[in-house]
Amino acid sequence: MKKGKTSKPRRLKASQDRHHSFTLADFILIDKDGVILSQDEHDHVIQYLTDRCELMQENENHYYQHDYQALVQEMTTRTTRIGKFKQAKLRKYVPAPYKAPADQPYNFTEMFRQNIGNKLDIYTQREVIQGIITSHPDWSAYQVQQEYINQDITQEYPSVSSIKKYAQAIKNTGSIHSIPHGNGQLPLGATDGHYHSIDERDGYVRVGIKIEGLMRYLVFRKPKGHDATYYHGRVTAPTIRLSKNGNLVFDFAVVRKRPRAKSLGECAGVLGVDSGIVHEFVASFVRNDGTCSQPFVESGAGVRLKTRMDELWAEIDRLEAKAVLCGERGWFEKADVLWAEAVSRREAVSRLKRERAVVGAREVVGLALVLGAAVCLEDLSWVPESHWDQAAFKSFVSALAADVGVPVFRVSAAGSSRSCARDGGSCAVSGSRFLSCSVCGRVLDRDVSASRVLACRGLGRACVDGFLHFSVGSRGHRAFRVFLARLASCGGAGYENVSSIAVSSPLVAREGNAVVTFHAFPRSSTD
Repeated sequence: MKKGKTSKPRRLKASQDRHHSFTLADFILIDKDGVILSQDEHDHVIQYLTDRCELMQENENHYYQHDYQALVQEMTTRTTRIGKFKQAKLRKYVPAPYKAPADQPYNFTEMFRQNIGNKLDIYTQREVIQGIITSHPDWSAYQVQQEYINQDITQEYPSVSSIKKYAQAIKNTGSIHSIPHGNGQLPLGATDGHYHSIDERDGYVRVGIKIEGLMRYLVFRKPKGHDATYYHGRVTAPTIRLSKNGNLVFDFAVVRKRPRAKSLGECAGVLGVDSGIVHEFVASFVRNDGTCSQPFVESGAGVRLKTRMDELWAEIDRLEAKAVLCGERGWFEKADVLWAEAVSRREAVSRLKRERAVVGAREVVGLALVLGAAVCLEDLSWVPESHWDQAAFKSFVSALAADVGVPVFRVSAAGSSRSCARDGGSCAVSGSRFLSCSVCGRVLDRDVSASRVLACRGLGRACVDGFLHFSVGSRGHRAFRVFLARLASCGGAGYENVSSIAVSSPLVAREGNAVVTFHAFPRSSTD
């Protein structure tokens, strides 16, 4: 993709299948006729599968210690894309585990190879990245990423932020090579139909496993509490593993087909989404005829999460300052406690950041559904060094949009925060967060300007034609009604020179002589 404003929108493609997962532990053991077996048989099955998991982990750790590096080196020197090449090398370098059970050695070997192959991509990626960084120590993270893409190693290439972490690790320790640890998992999907079977009906999943020559059927009840469509799809064979406390658990995957995503021509317009620092996102809807809506920002849920994150960061600063002071005075035990508290709060910040990204992604996709719009995200891959990492938010938007058939595009964000969406003129910074257009003299928030410019670029337009009267409706879409309330509460916060706002339905905002009307309809009985 070319850099700059003239770059064309690049559509983000998602897998045709959507995967959900759930974990179960309790099951009823029956025979082929449906007769419930005794508790002794139940305990025997649990012990049998537990022993197999421990044996698998022992084999994995042995392989990683002795033979894994040769397989990784072979993958880095390949000349074709991953696929059959990977399977062939697994057959060559992973012939069989050094300790195989007497019963079902073939299926145990297939599960063993799949476990090895699941970790192959990430460690191959690390090997290649270390080679590039070592050969070109003066390259930026973006240059390393481009070189990795040019080598065509894997379909998924590392992000710039990941490469920065790898570069820092190489600088600190001299290497990012590490030996993986065995998980001891038994992926039944890698075995043949003579060893396992799966059947789903009436909210139950029946998994058959051949144990010591006899087929035993484990009956699980599918979890409830989610909407009816969450687990609607084909349930695949589970992966058996041991939890941290040593209990046997079964991880099931549910696969369903995603709907066909619309083309840009089938949409009513484009929703430009700018990821900012003050707000998780600022979105503007530009219709195909060039009319533009008022901006939309994250709802109160996202704002509350950000407030909690700020409070935690303030606590972290205080704890670290106290820990440093205790260390200077020789109170090392108290300093260790304070450092541990700071680390736990940092982990809480990471969880809240992820939750905020999920909330924002749901609101963006929900708004796009209501408006019948395509989503246009900013593409910052051309920037050598970015100020913050919005990869989580954008990945959630792409995944959720694919679930409901909303197309997602990326356009270059070059100059989007310094351009006026009304006339295309350049803007000068006016204060910390506002821009002043040199042509029309408008003063507006830089994130609002960027979102409108992104939407215009998605439509192939230079600027919007104005703010004309149009309506958008929602049949009880709660997230959209939250947007209306949020728009009313921040109308005088500098997002636009809005002379009057009425907090009602329909919500009317006046900008000059143009009127923008948003309607929120009550929930329909058919929803």
